[in-house]
Amino acid sequence: MAKNLEDRLWIKTQNTEMKNSVEESIKNQFPIEGKKRTIKLKKLNINYNLDALDQKKQRDLKLAGKSWEVPITADLSLVDNETGAQVDSARIKIGNIPMLTERVSVILDGNEYQTINQFRRKSGIYTRIKNNGQLESEFNLAKGYNFKLNMDPEKGIFYLILANKHYEVYGLLKALGVADVDMRSAWGKEIFDANMAAGMNKVESVVMGIYETLTRQKPKNYGEALDGLRAYLEDTEIDPGTTKITLGQSFDRVRPATILASSETVKSTKR
Repeated sequence: MAKNLEDRLWIKTQNTEMKNSVEESIKNQFPIEGKKRTIKLKKLNINYNLDALDQKKQRDLKLAGKSWEVPITADLSLVDNETGAQVDSARIKIGNIPMLTERVSVILDGNEYQTINQFRRKSGIYTRIKNNGQLESEFNLAKGYNFKLNMDPEKGIFYLILANKHYEVYGLLKALGVADVDMRSAWGKEIFDANMAAGMNKVESVVMGIYETLTRQKPKNYGEALDGLRAYLEDTEIDPGTTKITLGQSFDRVRPATILASSETVKSTKR
């Protein structure tokens, strides 16, 4: 239990950090772009009004079979991509955040849980086959924004997925200096040709799009976006021991060679 001021402040800090982390994660999912319309987040509302020391309210919730949590609502707007006009808007509830009590526990549906140890997956790059048949590598970074790399099982085209946006991997690797001969060697001629056809005219748009998503700033030009993207990737961190197991090579950050090796692993997983 939180018996002193220091313990109580620690619990308050933990709840605040959890709230901020969830808030940041949700904001990074927007905007959600469709072919004709885009969903934009105007405001995220988290009604953070629980007192970790309010044992009476916690007891009442447990007896009523309810949860010790705060709601999350979002003010969303639907915008027409061509005109930029707002088509619709709404406030919707998108979830709840369970909060810690002074006993360092959570109350869910009337039950109180305390977790002594929590397993956390090491940073690294993990490849899997999804239920829909798509092949995917997940970049779980120790430092930097997590993203995914998948391969369309029918077309054989690689995409980097960042905040629900898809970017052609060929365009990214080309911009970062990977030679066509190296991509052809890793993917094979048929898959390379498909990716080159899909991404050769999108090099600049891919780089500028990824830069804007990562930094939330519009680049002045392609050169600024490319320099900024290179600097960002160089500052990332992943576990070299994990990548040695999953990719067969050790990488301590996301470099062009890391992305190429991951795409090669995804390709080899294709059934």
